[in-house]
Amino acid sequence: MFDNSEDKWERRARILYPTMKDKEDPKEIIKNKLVEALAPGIKQLREDILYPTMKSKKEEGIFTGGAADIVRNNNEKSQQIKLIDDDEVIRIKNIPNEQNSGVKAINKKVHVPDTKKMLEIVGLNNKDYEIKDNTITTKTKPKEHKEEFYKFSVVKYPKHSDNPEVRKLTKQALETYLQNDAKLEKYAVDNINNPITKFGVKASLWWGKEAAENLHMSKTDSYLDTDYARKHQVLNNYKEMPKELQDYFNKKIPQQVGADKLDTMKGIFYDEKSEPSKNLKHNLLKDKNFIRKLNKYTKAMDLKMSVNDSIALTGANWSHAVGNADIRDMHINKNGDLELYIADVYDFNEGEESKPVIVGRNRQEKGEITPYFYAYRVIIPSAEMKSAIKKHKK
Repeated sequence: MFDNSEDKWERRARILYPTMKDKEDPKEIIKNKLVEALAPGIKQLREDILYPTMKSKKEEGIFTGGAADIVRNNNEKSQQIKLIDDDEVIRIKNIPNEQNSGVKAINKKVHVPDTKKMLEIVGLNNKDYEIKDNTITTKTKPKEHKEEFYKFSVVKYPKHSDNPEVRKLTKQALETYLQNDAKLEKYAVDNINNPITKFGVKASLWWGKEAAENLHMSKTDSYLDTDYARKHQVLNNYKEMPKELQDYFNKKIPQQVGADKLDTMKGIFYDEKSEPSKNLKHNLLKDKNFIRKLNKYTKAMDLKMSVNDSIALTGANWSHAVGNADIRDMHINKNGDLELYIADVYDFNEGEESKPVIVGRNRQEKGEITPYFYAYRVIIPSAEMKSAIKKHKK
Protein backbone atom coordinates (compact mmCIF):
# COMPACT_ATOMS: atom_id res chain seq x y z
CA MET A 1 0.00 0.00 0.00
CA PHE A 2 2.82 2.42 0.87
CA ASP A 3 6.10 2.93 -0.88
CA ASN A 4 8.87 1.44 1.24
CA SER A 5 11.08 4.51 0.49
CA GLU A 6 8.73 6.82 2.45
CA ASP A 7 8.98 6.99 6.17
CA LYS A 8 5.88 7.27 8.30
CA TRP A 9 6.05 11.12 8.62
CA GLU A 10 6.10 11.59 4.89
CA ARG A 11 3.18 9.22 4.41
CA ARG A 12 1.11 11.06 7.09
CA ALA A 13 1.86 14.44 5.53
CA ARG A 14 0.91 13.23 2.05
CA ILE A 15 -2.43 11.88 3.36
CA LEU A 16 -3.27 14.93 5.53
CA TYR A 17 -2.03 17.62 3.09
CA PRO A 18 -2.39 16.19 -0.44
CA THR A 19 -1.92 19.66 -2.04
CA MET A 20 1.36 20.33 -0.30
CA LYS A 21 4.25 21.37 -2.53
CA ASP A 22 7.13 18.93 -2.80
CA LYS A 23 9.73 21.47 -1.72
CA GLU A 24 8.12 21.90 1.74
CA ASP A 25 9.34 19.56 4.45
CA PRO A 26 6.36 17.49 5.64
CA LYS A 27 8.00 16.87 9.01
CA GLU A 28 8.27 20.64 9.70
CA ILE A 29 4.66 21.25 8.75
CA ILE A 30 3.32 18.62 11.15
CA LYS A 31 5.70 19.82 13.86
CA ASN A 32 4.50 23.43 13.50
CA LYS A 33 0.86 22.35 13.64
CA LEU A 34 1.48 20.43 16.84
CA VAL A 35 3.36 23.33 18.46
CA GLU A 36 0.57 25.71 17.52
CA ALA A 37 -2.04 23.43 19.06
CA LEU A 38 -0.08 22.85 22.25
CA ALA A 39 1.22 26.46 22.71
CA PRO A 40 -1.37 27.78 25.21
CA GLY A 41 -0.87 24.84 27.54
CA ILE A 42 2.93 25.05 27.35
CA LYS A 43 2.82 28.80 27.96
CA GLN A 44 0.65 28.46 31.06
CA LEU A 45 2.89 25.64 32.33
CA ARG A 46 5.96 27.88 31.98
CA GLU A 47 4.18 30.71 33.83
CA ASP A 48 3.18 28.39 36.68
CA ILE A 49 6.75 27.18 37.02
CA LEU A 50 8.56 30.53 36.61
CA TYR A 51 6.03 32.81 38.37
CA PRO A 52 4.11 30.70 40.94
CA THR A 53 2.63 33.81 42.69
CA MET A 54 1.69 35.68 39.54
CA LYS A 55 -1.96 36.45 38.85
CA SER A 56 -3.55 35.17 35.68
CA LYS A 57 -2.16 36.83 32.56
CA LYS A 58 -5.72 37.23 31.36
CA GLU A 59 -6.47 39.37 34.44
CA GLU A 60 -3.23 41.37 34.54
CA GLY A 61 -2.28 41.48 30.88
CA ILE A 62 1.36 42.23 31.77
CA PHE A 63 4.31 40.89 33.76
CA THR A 64 5.51 42.75 36.85
CA GLY A 65 8.80 42.86 38.67
CA GLY A 66 12.42 42.62 37.56
CA ALA A 67 13.21 43.40 33.93
CA ALA A 68 9.53 43.85 33.15
CA ASP A 69 9.40 46.96 35.35
CA ILE A 70 12.44 48.44 33.66
CA VAL A 71 11.09 47.85 30.17
CA ARG A 72 7.70 49.31 31.06
CA ASN A 73 9.21 52.39 32.69
CA ASN A 74 11.22 53.01 29.54
CA ASN A 75 8.36 52.49 27.13
CA GLU A 76 5.31 53.95 28.85
CA LYS A 77 4.59 57.56 29.85
CA SER A 78 3.83 58.41 33.47
CA GLN A 79 2.46 61.55 35.10
CA GLN A 80 4.90 63.83 36.94
CA ILE A 81 3.94 65.89 39.98
CA LYS A 82 6.25 68.40 41.67
CA LEU A 83 6.06 68.34 45.44
CA ILE A 84 7.85 70.54 47.99
CA ASP A 85 9.61 68.25 50.46
CA ASP A 86 10.25 68.96 54.16
CA ASP A 87 13.94 69.50 53.45
CA GLU A 88 12.87 72.06 50.81
CA VAL A 89 13.78 70.28 47.64
CA ILE A 90 11.65 69.41 44.67
CA ARG A 91 10.76 65.74 44.43
CA ILE A 92 9.71 64.39 41.04
CA LYS A 93 7.31 61.54 41.71
CA ASN A 94 6.34 59.15 38.93
CA ILE A 95 2.69 58.26 39.35
CA PRO A 96 1.87 55.05 37.38
CA ASN A 97 -1.15 55.06 35.10
CA GLU A 98 -3.89 52.43 35.10
CA GLN A 99 -1.73 49.90 33.29
CA ASN A 100 1.19 50.55 35.63
CA SER A 101 -0.58 49.87 38.92
CA GLY A 102 2.22 47.62 40.12
CA VAL A 103 5.12 49.95 39.35
CA LYS A 104 6.95 51.41 42.33
CA ALA A 105 7.26 55.24 42.39
CA ILE A 106 10.72 56.62 41.73
CA ASN A 107 11.75 59.67 43.79
CA LYS A 108 14.43 61.96 42.48
CA LYS A 109 15.57 65.00 44.47
CA VAL A 110 16.75 68.14 42.75
CA HIS A 111 18.00 70.92 44.99
CA VAL A 112 16.56 74.38 44.38
CA PRO A 113 16.81 77.57 46.46
CA ASP A 114 13.79 78.01 48.75
CA THR A 115 12.06 81.39 49.08
CA LYS A 116 13.35 82.07 52.58
CA LYS A 117 16.96 81.56 51.52
CA MET A 118 16.37 83.57 48.36
CA LEU A 119 15.10 86.50 50.42
CA GLU A 120 18.16 86.25 52.64
CA ILE A 121 20.39 86.36 49.56
CA VAL A 122 18.87 89.68 48.45
CA GLY A 123 18.95 91.11 51.98
CA LEU A 124 15.25 90.81 52.89
CA ASN A 125 13.41 88.82 55.55
CA ASN A 126 10.72 86.20 55.29
CA LYS A 127 8.54 87.98 57.85
CA ASP A 128 7.83 91.09 55.79
CA TYR A 129 8.26 89.84 52.21
CA GLU A 130 7.25 86.96 49.98
CA ILE A 131 8.32 85.72 46.55
CA LYS A 132 5.94 84.47 43.87
CA ASP A 133 6.66 84.08 40.16
CA ASN A 134 10.02 85.84 40.50
CA THR A 135 8.35 88.90 42.08
CA ILE A 136 9.01 90.18 45.59
CA THR A 137 5.94 91.61 47.33
CA THR A 138 5.58 93.22 50.74
CA LYS A 139 3.23 91.31 53.01
CA THR A 140 0.05 93.11 53.95
CA LYS A 141 0.05 94.30 57.54
CA PRO A 142 -3.16 94.80 59.51
CA LYS A 143 -4.13 98.44 59.94
CA GLU A 144 -3.63 99.94 63.37
CA HIS A 145 -6.69 101.45 64.99
CA LYS A 146 -6.03 104.73 66.75
CA GLU A 147 -7.69 104.97 70.13
CA GLU A 148 -7.16 108.70 70.70
CA PHE A 149 -9.65 111.04 69.04
CA TYR A 150 -8.96 114.52 67.81
CA LYS A 151 -11.34 117.41 68.28
CA PHE A 152 -13.82 116.26 65.62
CA SER A 153 -13.82 112.57 66.56
CA VAL A 154 -17.57 112.41 66.07
CA VAL A 155 -16.92 113.37 62.46
CA LYS A 156 -14.29 110.68 61.97
CA TYR A 157 -16.48 107.71 62.93
CA PRO A 158 -20.09 108.77 62.23
CA LYS A 159 -21.15 105.28 61.10
CA HIS A 160 -20.02 103.60 64.30
CA SER A 161 -23.19 104.53 66.14
CA ASP A 162 -26.65 103.04 65.68
CA ASN A 163 -28.24 105.95 67.50
CA PRO A 164 -30.02 108.27 65.02
CA GLU A 165 -29.54 111.24 67.36
CA VAL A 166 -25.78 110.64 67.35
CA ARG A 167 -25.73 110.39 63.58
CA LYS A 168 -27.69 113.63 63.38
CA LEU A 169 -25.21 115.25 65.73
CA THR A 170 -22.24 114.05 63.69
CA LYS A 171 -23.69 115.57 60.52
CA GLN A 172 -24.08 118.89 62.27
CA ALA A 173 -20.56 118.62 63.67
CA LEU A 174 -19.16 117.81 60.23
CA GLU A 175 -20.81 120.78 58.55
CA THR A 176 -19.57 123.05 61.33
CA TYR A 177 -16.06 121.66 61.00
CA LEU A 178 -16.02 122.06 57.21
CA GLN A 179 -17.30 125.63 57.48
CA ASN A 180 -14.97 126.76 60.27
CA ASP A 181 -11.86 124.53 60.22
CA ALA A 182 -11.61 123.42 56.57
CA LYS A 183 -13.10 126.40 54.83
CA LEU A 184 -10.29 126.85 52.31
CA GLU A 185 -10.19 123.11 51.41
CA LYS A 186 -13.97 123.07 51.09
CA TYR A 187 -13.88 126.00 48.66
CA ALA A 188 -11.10 124.40 46.56
CA VAL A 189 -12.86 121.04 46.28
CA ASP A 190 -16.23 122.55 45.46
CA ASN A 191 -14.90 124.99 42.85
CA ILE A 192 -12.00 123.14 41.23
CA ASN A 193 -13.82 123.20 37.88
CA ASN A 194 -13.65 126.97 37.91
CA PRO A 195 -10.61 128.11 35.85
CA ILE A 196 -9.66 130.83 38.35
CA THR A 197 -9.92 128.45 41.30
CA LYS A 198 -7.95 125.77 39.46
CA PHE A 199 -5.22 128.26 38.60
CA GLY A 200 -4.99 129.27 42.25
CA VAL A 201 -4.81 125.64 43.39
CA LYS A 202 -2.08 124.83 40.84
CA ALA A 203 -0.01 127.82 41.90
CA SER A 204 -0.46 127.31 45.64
CA LEU A 205 2.37 126.04 47.81
CA TRP A 206 0.20 123.38 49.41
CA TRP A 207 -1.24 121.86 46.20
CA GLY A 208 0.03 121.79 42.59
CA LYS A 209 -0.77 120.97 38.96
CA GLU A 210 -1.32 117.19 39.20
CA ALA A 211 -3.20 117.60 42.47
CA ALA A 212 -5.60 120.09 40.90
CA GLU A 213 -6.11 118.10 37.68
CA ASN A 214 -6.67 114.78 39.46
CA LEU A 215 -9.27 116.38 41.70
CA HIS A 216 -11.01 118.00 38.73
CA MET A 217 -11.24 114.63 36.92
CA SER A 218 -12.91 113.10 39.97
CA LYS A 219 -15.80 115.59 40.00
CA THR A 220 -18.88 113.73 38.82
CA ASP A 221 -19.97 116.45 36.41
CA SER A 222 -16.56 116.35 34.64
CA TYR A 223 -15.63 112.72 35.36
CA LEU A 224 -12.48 111.89 33.34
CA ASP A 225 -13.65 114.29 30.65
CA THR A 226 -11.45 117.33 31.21
CA ASP A 227 -8.94 118.86 28.77
CA TYR A 228 -6.20 117.26 30.88
CA ALA A 229 -7.79 113.78 30.83
CA ARG A 230 -8.28 113.82 27.06
CA LYS A 231 -4.51 114.23 26.56
CA HIS A 232 -3.97 110.77 28.03
CA GLN A 233 -5.53 107.29 27.85
CA VAL A 234 -8.98 107.19 29.46
CA LEU A 235 -10.03 103.57 30.05
CA ASN A 236 -13.54 102.14 30.34
CA ASN A 237 -12.51 99.44 32.82
CA TYR A 238 -9.44 97.83 34.40
CA LYS A 239 -9.19 95.21 31.63
CA GLU A 240 -7.85 97.91 29.31
CA MET A 241 -4.85 98.42 31.58
CA PRO A 242 -1.47 96.77 30.72
CA LYS A 243 -1.51 93.05 31.52
CA GLU A 244 0.93 93.54 34.38
CA LEU A 245 -1.70 95.60 36.23
CA GLN A 246 -4.97 93.80 35.47
CA ASP A 247 -4.78 91.28 38.30
CA TYR A 248 -3.75 94.06 40.68
CA PHE A 249 -6.79 96.21 39.86
CA ASN A 250 -9.06 93.17 39.81
CA LYS A 251 -8.30 92.86 43.53
CA LYS A 252 -7.74 96.53 44.39
CA ILE A 253 -11.02 97.99 43.13
CA PRO A 254 -13.37 95.68 45.13
CA GLN A 255 -11.17 96.13 48.18
CA GLN A 256 -11.15 99.92 47.91
CA VAL A 257 -14.65 100.83 46.74
CA GLY A 258 -16.65 97.60 46.46
CA ALA A 259 -17.07 94.68 44.05
CA ASP A 260 -20.06 96.33 42.37
CA LYS A 261 -17.70 98.97 40.90
CA LEU A 262 -15.24 96.48 39.39
CA ASP A 263 -16.55 96.44 35.81
CA THR A 264 -18.00 99.96 35.70
CA MET A 265 -15.22 102.08 37.18
CA LYS A 266 -13.23 104.08 34.66
CA GLY A 267 -9.55 104.89 34.81
CA ILE A 268 -6.64 106.76 33.26
CA PHE A 269 -3.20 105.64 32.14
CA TYR A 270 -0.13 107.84 31.74
CA ASP A 271 2.65 106.37 29.59
CA GLU A 272 6.33 107.03 30.25
CA LYS A 273 6.47 109.81 27.63
CA SER A 274 3.63 111.82 29.16
CA GLU A 275 4.32 115.01 31.08
CA PRO A 276 2.72 113.72 34.33
CA SER A 277 4.92 110.57 34.30
CA LYS A 278 8.03 112.65 33.64
CA ASN A 279 7.08 114.99 36.51
CA LEU A 280 6.53 112.00 38.75
CA LYS A 281 9.93 110.60 37.77
CA HIS A 282 11.67 113.81 38.88
CA ASN A 283 9.72 113.77 42.13
CA LEU A 284 10.72 110.17 42.84
CA LEU A 285 14.39 110.92 42.27
CA LYS A 286 14.19 113.59 44.99
CA ASP A 287 12.13 111.42 47.35
CA LYS A 288 14.34 109.98 50.11
CA ASN A 289 11.79 107.23 50.84
CA PHE A 290 11.91 106.07 47.23
CA ILE A 291 15.73 106.14 47.08
CA ARG A 292 15.83 104.04 50.26
CA LYS A 293 13.62 101.49 48.53
CA LEU A 294 15.96 101.40 45.54
CA ASN A 295 18.88 100.67 47.87
CA LYS A 296 16.86 97.97 49.58
CA TYR A 297 15.90 96.18 46.36
CA THR A 298 19.11 96.64 44.35
CA LYS A 299 20.33 93.05 44.86
CA ALA A 300 16.95 91.59 43.96
CA MET A 301 16.61 93.65 40.78
CA ASP A 302 20.20 92.81 39.79
CA LEU A 303 19.04 89.17 39.87
CA LYS A 304 16.29 90.03 37.36
CA MET A 305 13.52 90.03 39.98
CA SER A 306 10.54 92.41 40.09
CA VAL A 307 9.26 94.26 43.14
CA ASN A 308 5.79 95.23 44.40
CA ASP A 309 5.67 97.70 47.28
CA SER A 310 3.89 100.88 48.38
CA ILE A 311 4.99 104.46 48.96
CA ALA A 312 3.74 107.66 50.56
CA LEU A 313 4.79 110.31 48.07
CA THR A 314 6.31 113.52 49.37
CA GLY A 315 6.09 117.07 48.09
CA ALA A 316 2.96 119.23 48.23
CA ASN A 317 1.84 118.45 44.68
CA TRP A 318 2.24 114.68 44.60
CA SER A 319 1.24 114.09 48.20
CA HIS A 320 -2.13 115.66 47.32
CA ALA A 321 -2.30 114.26 43.78
CA VAL A 322 -1.59 110.66 44.74
CA GLY A 323 -0.68 110.44 48.43
CA ASN A 324 -0.22 106.79 49.35
CA ALA A 325 0.11 104.61 46.25
CA ASP A 326 1.44 101.25 45.16
CA ILE A 327 4.68 100.46 43.34
CA ARG A 328 4.06 97.67 40.83
CA ASP A 329 6.43 95.59 38.70
CA MET A 330 9.54 97.62 39.52
CA HIS A 331 12.51 96.06 37.72
CA ILE A 332 15.63 96.71 35.69
CA ASN A 333 14.92 96.36 31.98
CA LYS A 334 17.21 94.99 29.26
CA ASN A 335 18.75 98.45 28.79
CA GLY A 336 19.70 98.70 32.44
CA ASP A 337 17.02 101.35 33.15
CA LEU A 338 14.52 101.23 36.00
CA GLU A 339 10.88 100.59 35.06
CA LEU A 340 7.89 100.75 37.39
CA TYR A 341 4.22 101.65 37.72
CA ILE A 342 2.75 103.94 40.36
CA ALA A 343 -0.88 102.86 40.64
CA ASP A 344 -3.93 103.04 42.88
CA VAL A 345 -7.60 104.04 43.07
CA TYR A 346 -8.27 107.76 43.37
CA ASP A 347 -10.80 108.16 46.14
CA PHE A 348 -11.13 109.74 49.58
CA ASN A 349 -10.84 107.29 52.47
CA GLU A 350 -13.07 107.49 55.50
CA GLY A 351 -11.33 108.26 58.78
CA GLU A 352 -8.41 110.28 57.40
CA GLU A 353 -7.35 113.35 59.37
CA SER A 354 -6.23 115.41 56.36
CA LYS A 355 -8.59 118.34 55.78
CA PRO A 356 -8.76 117.93 51.97
CA VAL A 357 -9.53 114.23 52.42
CA ILE A 358 -12.28 114.93 54.96
CA VAL A 359 -13.88 117.39 52.56
CA GLY A 360 -13.41 115.03 49.61
CA ARG A 361 -14.91 112.11 51.53
CA ASN A 362 -17.97 114.16 52.37
CA ARG A 363 -18.45 115.13 48.72
CA GLN A 364 -17.82 111.58 47.57
CA GLU A 365 -20.55 110.29 49.89
CA LYS A 366 -22.89 112.90 48.45
CA GLY A 367 -22.12 111.71 44.89
CA GLU A 368 -20.32 114.89 43.87
CA ILE A 369 -17.01 113.02 43.50
CA THR A 370 -16.61 109.66 41.69
CA PRO A 371 -13.56 107.40 42.27
CA TYR A 372 -11.39 106.21 39.36
CA PHE A 373 -8.28 104.08 38.99
CA TYR A 374 -4.97 105.28 37.58
CA ALA A 375 -1.43 104.18 36.70
CA TYR A 376 1.72 106.08 35.79
CA ARG A 377 4.39 104.18 33.86
CA VAL A 378 7.79 105.58 34.82
CA ILE A 379 11.20 104.84 33.30
CA ILE A 380 14.29 106.16 35.06
CA PRO A 381 17.51 105.94 33.02
CA SER A 382 20.30 104.02 34.70
CA ALA A 383 22.60 107.06 34.95
CA GLU A 384 19.91 109.16 36.68
CA MET A 385 19.07 106.35 39.08
CA LYS A 386 22.73 105.82 40.05
CA SER A 387 23.26 109.56 40.46
CA ALA A 388 20.26 109.86 42.80
CA ILE A 389 21.44 106.91 44.89
CA LYS A 390 24.94 108.39 45.10
CA LYS A 391 23.60 111.78 46.26
CA HIS A 392 21.45 110.09 48.88
CA LYS A 393 24.47 108.30 50.39
CA LYS A 394 26.39 111.56 50.88
